[in-house]
Amino acid sequence: MVQTLTGFAMGLITMAGVAVLGIADITFSAAVVSFVSFVNALVALRQGYRQVDWQLVRWVVIGLLPAMVCGIALLAYLSENHYNILRLLLGFVIILAGSLLMISPAPFTHRSGRFMQSVAGVSGGLLAGLYSAGGAPLAYFMYRQPVALNVIRFSLLAIFAITTSARSVMVGVFGQLNMSIVVMSAAAVPLVILVTLATARLTPHVPDRLVRLLVFFVLLVVGGILIFGGRGLAPSF
Repeated sequence: MVQTLTGFAMGLITMAGVAVLGIADITFSAAVVSFVSFVNALVALRQGYRQVDWQLVRWVVIGLLPAMVCGIALLAYLSENHYNILRLLLGFVIILAGSLLMISPAPFTHRSGRFMQSVAGVSGGLLAGLYSAGGAPLAYFMYRQPVALNVIRFSLLAIFAITTSARSVMVGVFGQLNMSIVVMSAAAVPLVILVTLATARLTPHVPDRLVRLLVFFVLLVVGGILIFGGRGLAPSF
């Protein structure tokens, strides 16, 4: 629901909950989130793809994809050798992303140039590779562009559709894809489709600020638990 209303944040909330509850390890969860986010983005885009700013999407993705490769490689290294650091970093990322969610920056007078669009893509790509949650820096950048709100939302969804599908391929190349990830993703897809379709009808009636405020408090609490809660629950997978 949050992703459909704001254009991002689903990956953050999912990763936050999984990390705190210890349901699965971060690598597994990030792979599942990629598949689910891809389906969510496709369903949400079915009626809004004409509003996508494809030029903006293209230059963001140019910077995002190489950085995402680096993020996945770093995820593999930290997951094998320094899992507690990976978990601690996730806490900081969640709090930072939650804070960005509450900021309503004034739009720039002019659109950012191609170089800055790609730089924004790099920041989102690194987090997308690590945690499949690169939406916060991208959303902050996109909401500062002097374009219509719906164009920003659907452009973000288009970026996520492209990058989550690319991430899933990269995960397979890195040898991190297994049958458990496929089964879990397949089980989640029907629910994601139903919630996305239902949320599309609720969008005009749900205050954007209220959604952001609720998500902010959830992320703040969860991020604090990851940072100050020690080792926390061990993943069951």
